[in-house]
Amino acid sequence: GYAGTHWCYLSMGETWRMGIDRKEKIRLVTSGPYRRVRHPIYLFQTVILAGVAVLLPALMAVIIIPLHLVCVWFKAIDEETFLSTVHGSEYHEYCTRTGRIFPWPGG
Repeated sequence: GYAGTHWCYLSMGETWRMGIDRKEKIRLVTSGPYRRVRHPIYLFQTVILAGVAVLLPALMAVIIIPLHLVCVWFKAIDEETFLSTVHGSEYHEYCTRTGRIFPWPGG
């Protein structure tokens, strides 16, 4: 999970941001882990949490995984709304061939 997250940061380069700056136009990253998933950092965070649940099996470790997925799902929708306004049809086409959090369309 950590290695995958680092791969995402390297792939994004100068476009990586902690939040959305609605005044900034950023390039659309579609290579590396972004080739199949629009939000691979969220996927790799989920992998990390699953690893914690396996290594430290506790009810809270298991509960946090779906809670995390719900939170990042809504954050991803917000980011996609922004990217859609910045990149228009190019982003919509990208969305048709990639999954949101998991590597399959609609995922």
